[in-house]
Amino acid sequence: MRKTVGRLMVMNADGSNQRVVLTETGVEYENPDWSPDGKKLAFTRNSITGGESGIYVIHVDGTSLKKIAS
Repeated sequence: MRKTVGRLMVMNADGSNQRVVLTETGVEYENPDWSPDGKKLAFTRNSITGGESGIYVIHVDGTSLKKIAS
């Protein structure tokens, strides 16, 4: 089993102000995309350890993680 630590991060276009929105062990985050209003991120969460994989959304401040599709 891989010991992957997934980190979903955001930053300014110039690379400054990097910050972690979400981090978990045993997952990979892929294909992040901004909501039209720039307040949320949609992404694919792939569980390596047998947890819930699917498409999720989260507020950029790290709150309100919600699964929207399997």
